[in-house]
Order: sequence, then structure tokens, then C-alpha cells
Amino acid sequence: MERTKIIIHKDDEVTIVAERIIDTPSTDITLAIPRFSKFASSPTHLRLLKREAEALGKTLSIESVDENILEICESEGLTSTNPFFGNEGAGHMADIAPSRRPEHRYAGHHEAREGSNHQESNHHVAPREKKMRRLLPSIPSRGKTIIGVGSVAILASMLFVGLGVLPRANVHITTEKSQRSYASVVVVAKSPDIVKTDNLILLGQVFSQAKNGSFTFTASGEGKVERKARGTVTIYNSHGSEAQQLIATTRFQAPDGKIYRIQNAVTVPGAKIEAGKVIEPGSVDAVVFADQPGDTYNVGPIEKLTIPGFKGSKKFEGFYATSKEPMAGGFIGSGVFPTDADLTAAEKSAEDALRESIKAVFISQLPAGFRFIDGASQFTLSKKDINPAVDAEGKFSIFVEGEFSAMVFKESDLLESFRGTALTEAGDSFSVADDRIDYGEPKFLKEGALELPVEYKVMLAKTVDETVLKGKIAGKSGADIRAIVFSFPGLERAQISFWPFWVQSVPDNTEKITVTLD
Repeated sequence: MERTKIIIHKDDEVTIVAERIIDTPSTDITLAIPRFSKFASSPTHLRLLKREAEALGKTLSIESVDENILEICESEGLTSTNPFFGNEGAGHMADIAPSRRPEHRYAGHHEAREGSNHQESNHHVAPREKKMRRLLPSIPSRGKTIIGVGSVAILASMLFVGLGVLPRANVHITTEKSQRSYASVVVVAKSPDIVKTDNLILLGQVFSQAKNGSFTFTASGEGKVERKARGTVTIYNSHGSEAQQLIATTRFQAPDGKIYRIQNAVTVPGAKIEAGKVIEPGSVDAVVFADQPGDTYNVGPIEKLTIPGFKGSKKFEGFYATSKEPMAGGFIGSGVFPTDADLTAAEKSAEDALRESIKAVFISQLPAGFRFIDGASQFTLSKKDINPAVDAEGKFSIFVEGEFSAMVFKESDLLESFRGTALTEAGDSFSVADDRIDYGEPKFLKEGALELPVEYKVMLAKTVDETVLKGKIAGKSGADIRAIVFSFPGLERAQISFWPFWVQSVPDNTEKITVTLD
């Protein structure tokens, strides 16, 4: 049998409360005791009620906002709680029995309790009554009137707040669930015409991100070292508007005759010419190495380097280079150097580090709503420059530049398609409570599209019209609510709670009703 709550009035005698306990058929009883209750201020009264309940085979607990009463309950071993700070147990439906004064009392109980409390009553109540009688005559009649009117106003305000503002009801509903999963293969393509397939085609986009970086590594070789000086030069084309390609190892000569060579082929852009005059020469940066090892090539900056291969032609004056930084790193002697194994490992490590760095930037800058699948991407290394020269800490460096690109798509498009399938199969009475997509290993197709295995997992829940539910239970008592709630199809469990503790029915105002769906 469910718990019964008995509402106690401040002036109720202990005999009245005892009769309510006896008359209540429930074996689990809560007494809701207000602040300054006459009988509850006595430990003896509460002790007698506990003993009476135990004799009847009933469990008694106390609910009160009066801290003194709660302290007495604790000392007497009675379970007690403050409803404003305690938890009444969300969703518990209790039969609420209001306290009422009976037409007949059991004289035996009344006399037993009067006799057992006579001495304590004189001690606690009589002095207070005498004190009040001494104080009352000293208050002028007009003052008594003001006090009376004020008291009525306060009581009216408390009644308004208690009945119109505070009452609330919470309905926690657990609805019927249906779990489903769908395995499929989808194709992501920039255009639906790119590939012919019976699978679902999603429109995708290719995004790319370029980045470069310099990475240092420790050299492990020791012995005789011969290193060539190196540096960066800017090559200019003031000869004409056409671009000029320079092959790898093209020579550049400094004014003192020293030769430096570019390691990789470069293309020098054409000059900007207007009215037959060079307005701005074309230019490109390139790394050069000394023709011979040794520190004699550690010079610079160099104001102008010419290209000996163009000597004797008009291009000799039109193509030249300058270095803003000195040539450095030339060395012959004993020292530390990177071995072939060092260089191989460093190249791979630098490439991997650049790829992960670009990937992180790519993902962070991906527009909202787009989904990136790991593995559905490509990385291209566009430049690699190894500087074997070792610094004072025994480290050499590698400069790399690359581009990261990936096929991405809007996951919402895929979810919408799967959700439509699931809801069509389940029926209109269900809605999506939770879902997700798990992705398999992507595969690039020859047509430039992406084939992607997917598994869609969804939890469907019976729908409940909260507005209709609130309208039906508004103003209903606790006994009527259960039947109303379970008249809605697809409900597995419902829990109903009221607040504050004296509320016995759902508020008429639906805004004070909260419905929580699980």
C-alpha cells in the first residue's frame, strides 16, 4: 500500500493526531507538521505517536520545515525531512489525507495522553500563556486593531502565495523505445553525374590546406666532415616579360669569382613591362650551395651574382641574383654530421609532422556542419630542403612544404536520409530520441568520388503531446492522474511529484506543470 500523508494543523492536539493514525488504513504514514505545532513541540508527544504507530504495525515519518521539530524527531529516532531541502522521491504518487477534526474522539487515548503529558504541558505551555496574558493588556485597543489587520493581511498574502504561486507538479514519463540499425554504403561525390551507382550519393566538397615548416634533428655521425656553404638568393628577371626556366645546378658567380649552384630547377617569372620599359622585374627565391666545401665560401651578403651560362647574350645583364643573408655552413675538418640513416629517418619524420600539423589546421577551419572522415584525404609534399649543416648543438634541419586535401560532406544530409527511412518503418507515432553514424574505411574511386561504408544506429521513442497531457491532468487529484497518464499509448512508466509538500492536486495553470520525457 502506498504512503499516506496526513496534514497537521498548528493547534491539533496529540489525541487528534493519534486518531488519524489509527483511522488511516495505510501502514506507511507521513505527518506533515507546520511550524510552531502545539503537540509536536513536546518530545513526549512524538514518542507516544511513534509507540502508537509501532503497536499498530505502521511506519511513521515526519515532514516539517520547523528545525526544532526535526531535532526532536532525530533525538526520538523518528525519520524526518525538511521538504524544502530534502527529496520527497521524484515521481512518487502518494494518497494525500488532509487533517480534519473528528466528530468523536476515543476517550481512552485522550485520557492516556493527557495524563502522560500533564507535567510537561504545565512546564512548556502555561508560562507562555501567562506571559501573553501579561503583555496583551498593555497594548492599546487601536494597536490591537492594527496588529489584527496586519495579521490578516499577512495570512492572506501567505494563502495567495501558497495556493496560487508555489504549487507545482512534475510528471516524469518513460515511453516505449525501439532500437534499429541500418548498414549501407554511400558514395560522396562533387557531382551526382561523376559516378554511376545504385548506392545513396551525397554531394561532397574538396577542401585543401597548404602549410610549410622547418624541423630539426640530431646528427649521429662523427668523423671527417666536408660541408659546402649554403644560402638563399633572390633571382631576378629584368630581361623580358616571358618566364625563364633555370635547370638544377645552374651556376651563379659572386664578384670574387666564387661559384654557387641552385640545387633544384626554378622558373623565374617575367618582368612587368609598360611602354617598352621594365616597371618591375620578376623574381623567385632559391637555395644555392657553394661549388666546393670549406669555410672560404662563407661570405656575404652578396650584392649581385651573375649567371655565367648567359655570358655573351642579352640575358646576361637581364638575369641576376642577390643574397640578403650571408652564405654559411662551409666546413672541412672533424665533427658531427648526419648519416644516411639520420637523413632518411628525418625526412619521413618531417613529412609526417607536417601532414599532422596541416590536418589539425584543416579540421579546425572546416566550416560548421561538414564531416571529415579520417582516411578520406590526400597529402602532397611539394617542397623538401635538407640542410645537413650541423649547429652548435649537433642538429641539422629539414624544410618541407605540402598540401592537405579531403573530400567532406554535410552529415546532416546523411542523417536526414536514414531518419526518414527509420520513421517510415516505425510509423508516425515515433520520433528520434537518439542516433549516430559509424563510418568504415573509405575508398577512393577512379572517378574521383569516395565510397564510404556506414552503419546508422537509432533509438526511437513513442511521441507524447505534452500540451494535451498537461491539459488533461490540470486540476486533477493524485488519485485521478494515474489513469489519465496511462491512457496515452506507448507509455511504460510514469512518476508524478508535487511541490510543496501540502499540495494535493495538479495546479489548474498548465504553466506550473512540468513534463519530462525519458
